[in-house]
Amino acid sequence: MNSTSIVITDVSLRYLILLGLLSFVFAISILARLRSYLGLTRQGAVSLGAGTLLACVLVEAMDLTEITRHSQYGRDFDEAVPIIFSRGFAMLFGVIFAVKLYRVWMSGLASDEERLAGAAGIRAWLRPRNLLLVLFLAMNLSVGFNLRFASMLILGLVALLAYPFFSAIMNSTPIPESPSTPPVRPVAEAPSSPEREKVLGMLEAGKITAEECAEILNALGGAGAATTGATRRALPRPMILVGAALIAVSFFLPWFAVNLGQEVNRMTSQLQSSVTQFANNAGMPIDLPEGMIPAVKTGTLYISGGEIAHGLGWAILLLGLAAAAIPYFSTNLEAVQQRNLVLAALSVGSFLILYLLAENFRHLHVGLVLAAVGYALEFHGVLHRENSVTSSATDAVPNHA
Repeated sequence: MNSTSIVITDVSLRYLILLGLLSFVFAISILARLRSYLGLTRQGAVSLGAGTLLACVLVEAMDLTEITRHSQYGRDFDEAVPIIFSRGFAMLFGVIFAVKLYRVWMSGLASDEERLAGAAGIRAWLRPRNLLLVLFLAMNLSVGFNLRFASMLILGLVALLAYPFFSAIMNSTPIPESPSTPPVRPVAEAPSSPEREKVLGMLEAGKITAEECAEILNALGGAGAATTGATRRALPRPMILVGAALIAVSFFLPWFAVNLGQEVNRMTSQLQSSVTQFANNAGMPIDLPEGMIPAVKTGTLYISGGEIAHGLGWAILLLGLAAAAIPYFSTNLEAVQQRNLVLAALSVGSFLILYLLAENFRHLHVGLVLAAVGYALEFHGVLHRENSVTSSATDAVPNHA
């Protein structure tokens, strides 16, 4: 790890020590209840906690080793150490928060209260433990990685409230989900067969949706009369449309925030420390005063998606929107071909997002994070829909076929 990657922010040492102590207490508290908080088995909770702690300790040990070898931080050793620990706590809380969201979104392991839509679901997600986790994560990211505290806090709260918000959207979708709604039976007069009866039985039991039922019947060759052009298009799930909407909104928000004054001051401080170290190693010790070079103060430059160099922001926007629009305009293609085109567009757009994140992570702002969330939702919608149709089709085909 490069020693110049650690950024010392203008916060007092007292605040750093207090944040470290509070983060330590909260880390012990949440690790002790990791099994119930994430819904893991005892072995899974122990493995996750031990693995995450080991990774944090290794990263902090590497940073501490760099401090002992170099003195390019522009501050004293005792002030750099708490910031390194803030990085470790940010990693710990970030992993726990990510696992929590992953198990809810991908595995559907939300509690009964968290599954509720509207105000009840929001209250369940805004429990004190969730709020404290987001708060400590935002504070440690701000101190350890010099990210904007307000932006990190807002993003954490948005991630918490996304599940009840999307639950409300999914529950309000007009696609029939229960056998009590008249349009759920896509085929009414077609000749019956064992395969059709089995698929319709799955529909009646609520295991598949009407759209998936029509696709399975079409694949089995027994739903020709019921397969209309709209069904054959394999229209995207609401989550894909929500992801495309987030990508469109993120395009007009700041993707990066650069304060030129802070960058100049940081490079000046590193240059001053390098000169001092070189002189001391050469046997000519010098002591440059702290305020010899005046600090530069400038405003913050915000860069939105349309202002990214080489049109990368426009490419990310168009690829994300194209992934949601392909099923509507490629009606002459089969569902598999449509899916491949959608996945190709999402893959290219995701690669561009990862490239921008890797090149400018220190200046990251809310817009690019929101675009990444939109791409993740689109990926999840496409893959979840494909898995549902594939597994349903496999169950619907009889063994003697």
